[in-house]
Amino acid sequence: MAYAAITCLMRTINQSMELTGCDLQPFYAKLESLRAILDESCDVTGDLEALTRLEVEIAEVAYSAEDMVDSKSIKVSLAETAITRTRAFWKLCCSLEQGVERIDSIMKKWMAVRNWYRKIIDLKAQTFSLASTIPEHAVERPEHIMVGHENAFKMMQDQLTRGEREREVVSIVGMGGIGKTTLATKLYSDPFIMSHFDILAKATVSQEYCPRNVLLALLSSTSDEPYDQLADRLQKHLKGKRYLAVIDDIWTTGAWDDIQLCLPDCNNRSRILLTTRNGEVAEYASLEDELISAHKLVELWAVEGFLKVEETKNMEEVAKTCINELIDRSLISNGGKMTSYCKMHDLIRELCLKEARKMNFVNVLRGKSDQNSCAQSIQCSSKSRGRIGIHSEEELARCRSSEAHSIIMLGSFQCFALELPFKLVRVLDLASVDCEAFPSGILHLIHLRYLALCLYPLLKQYRSSEEEIPSSIIDVPSSIIDIPPSISSLCYLQTFILRTPFHFGYGEYPFILPSEILTMPQLRHLHLSWNYLRYYEPTEKSLVLKNLQCLSGWNPFNCTGSAFGLFPNLKKLQISGDPKDFLIRKDQYDFRYLHQLEELEFILSNKAAKCFLERITPSDSTLETPLMLQRIIKQPKLGLSFPPPPDAFPQNLKNLTLKGLFFLLWKDLSIVGKLPKLESLQLINCRGGWEWEVAEEGFLRLKFLLLNQLDILYWSASSDHFPCLERLFLYGCINLDSIPQEFVDITTLTLIDIDRCRKSVGNSAKQIQQDIQDVYGGSIDVHIHRPLSW
Repeated sequence: MAYAAITCLMRTINQSMELTGCDLQPFYAKLESLRAILDESCDVTGDLEALTRLEVEIAEVAYSAEDMVDSKSIKVSLAETAITRTRAFWKLCCSLEQGVERIDSIMKKWMAVRNWYRKIIDLKAQTFSLASTIPEHAVERPEHIMVGHENAFKMMQDQLTRGEREREVVSIVGMGGIGKTTLATKLYSDPFIMSHFDILAKATVSQEYCPRNVLLALLSSTSDEPYDQLADRLQKHLKGKRYLAVIDDIWTTGAWDDIQLCLPDCNNRSRILLTTRNGEVAEYASLEDELISAHKLVELWAVEGFLKVEETKNMEEVAKTCINELIDRSLISNGGKMTSYCKMHDLIRELCLKEARKMNFVNVLRGKSDQNSCAQSIQCSSKSRGRIGIHSEEELARCRSSEAHSIIMLGSFQCFALELPFKLVRVLDLASVDCEAFPSGILHLIHLRYLALCLYPLLKQYRSSEEEIPSSIIDVPSSIIDIPPSISSLCYLQTFILRTPFHFGYGEYPFILPSEILTMPQLRHLHLSWNYLRYYEPTEKSLVLKNLQCLSGWNPFNCTGSAFGLFPNLKKLQISGDPKDFLIRKDQYDFRYLHQLEELEFILSNKAAKCFLERITPSDSTLETPLMLQRIIKQPKLGLSFPPPPDAFPQNLKNLTLKGLFFLLWKDLSIVGKLPKLESLQLINCRGGWEWEVAEEGFLRLKFLLLNQLDILYWSASSDHFPCLERLFLYGCINLDSIPQEFVDITTLTLIDIDRCRKSVGNSAKQIQQDIQDVYGGSIDVHIHRPLSW
């Protein structure tokens, strides 16, 4: 915590130097040396309450210094005369010097305590060395060695005996030899656990899995009965009883499928405890995971100052590396092959909350109905500079006077006039709160680094569940949702998220963005719903947003070279709008300045396209059919065609997504295939004709291909067209007859995932799987979901 706070203060000093042009480098260097001391391994274990208290104190001082730098730097930048500027800068330096000296003083105490702990450890080590000369038989050894697992044991004991009435799965995941079986055995034989359950059963699965032996172990039986009879007997034995089944050392999802069918859910708080080395098995067996947006995690880590960033890397790259390390250590897991989410199991989450509470790092406030004892015991201190997660309006009322560093609204909140008393907040996530207008109080929160808003206009009287919004409202977007130009006063803002509620359809209420939004130098991530930018013509003196990494929801109308020239380091770009917006731009996209762009996405809302087309030909009732939509979109007067000219695409592009009722010719995709670094292509709900005969050039670098809800009927391709393909996803392609059998020769192929397609498509995938095994001795995964009957 202290490390993160000092890192954040250093970054704020850097931002201050950019904002004011003043030299604060001596303070930065001093903090860098202090942080280096914290970065060293502490090499001490046990109850480190004294060290923890001092770390909390260091963090509080650093946070206060950061607040001061923010406010005083703005006064320097706004000074109108040289005298007032000099005076403001002098006050900034004096205050910052006091803050750094205070941190240095506490750091000296921290080092003294740490060195004391080290001496104690050295003394214990000498004592252990002396004791090691005692004969082994003279030492009485405990039956179970639980060193380092005390907290995990208590948390898992709570998981197994509390919670919902439904049967739940609790998993212990990790590499071999870390004590998974020891922990499970300790729980299994714990007196409290034994008294809580009616029946306890245990079985070891191991890599060489024998289903019959597992059932015998769970029944504590040596019967000669066949597998089916054993399964039936086990179900009857457990039926109606509250049981704990320990499944030790399970390796595959297939083994879990076999076993879990014999373990009934009697709605009586029965539990299954798994130990496994495979995180995917644990995910598969349990849906009790907390989903986390990986993108949001990266953005929050960046603004919170948790990351140690080297000069040659950016924060997003470092954050992704940290996420991968957490996955490798089984602390979090991938949310799925197609999602951008990761998962944290309930047990790990509760353990993290418990540790965070010790350091006043984060508070999660829940309603009275919450059964979690850890969360219930957390109290909200008005002077806390930590982070607060709020689930209800009742809990929001308790935090009105909070000085929290971060406020994240996690529940579903009714629309209300939001008061913003959090004057020192840096992260404000109001995505769960439907605001009727832009909250003017936000403009006074000068410390903000992260802001997420959900806005909708005062036009509900025009809308009912059965009626469409009058076309006149859509035709005058400037009267809908205005964002004030003074948003640029939030000069430290790095992430800005601006959304409309999910229950409102796309294309109803656009945001009108002020051109001043392009004068916010610290912006790194800008996420928008449908929007229009007020007229802005960049000049040679226009501010270049060199920090901007991700821009989503950008209107096609603004896809000009002069605009993109302001974003030289942009890595992710999502272009979205209604049909009119795409018609205005047509194929005149200009990406030549986006040399760093790696991900590009075009989104045309199907609902917006349908509404637009209905207004053009309102009497044509056949517009409901996709075929008619395709015919209309083909019309030259609409021109919703794709792709742009070959020279329009950035040559560093790795990921390309096209989503919506665009009309494309399959032969034109050869332009995309020529991109030298393209690894991922997603085509979703596009219209491209019945037959795709892949052009000779193919897609030589493509690793990931998703075809979702396309009208394709025949697909002609060979392994030469997709020589590097690893994962193929076919979703909702209801006309497609089969996958090209030539894919057998794609040696890199590892997965084919099919959902809502014809049975013949699944059969062709299975044939490819079998041929790869027969011809090459290899294997691929084939997953088939909800096959269609025709």
